[in-house]
Amino acid sequence: MAKELNGLSDAPELLFGSDAQVQCVLDPEVGFVMSAIVGVAGLEATYAAVRRGLPVGLANKEVLVASGELVMEAARESGTELLPVDSEHNGAHQCLRGGRRSEVTRLILTASGGPFRETP
Repeated sequence: MAKELNGLSDAPELLFGSDAQVQCVLDPEVGFVMSAIVGVAGLEATYAAVRRGLPVGLANKEVLVASGELVMEAARESGTELLPVDSEHNGAHQCLRGGRRSEVTRLILTASGGPFRETP
């Protein structure tokens, strides 16, 4: 079907796979990236967007769990911002922005499901 649609003059270009994700975030018309692919499937494209200096909305935690140090270093170097858009992450983000970071000694996040389900 993709081959048939790509043959139409007014049809959008259809891309797929991790190379296509990276190609999309490198397009000069892109000004913001929403990283919302489940798991680490979007890690490469998210990292490319961060290195390019695009603001990135993170709707999952896997990108940072799997490669947080690398992604955060790239964000610091490019001067971009990672914005937590998932409700739990955004709640923590808002709490930290509501005061001075020096006032926070620790932040406790619950891990009620997923890979941490049986972890005390």
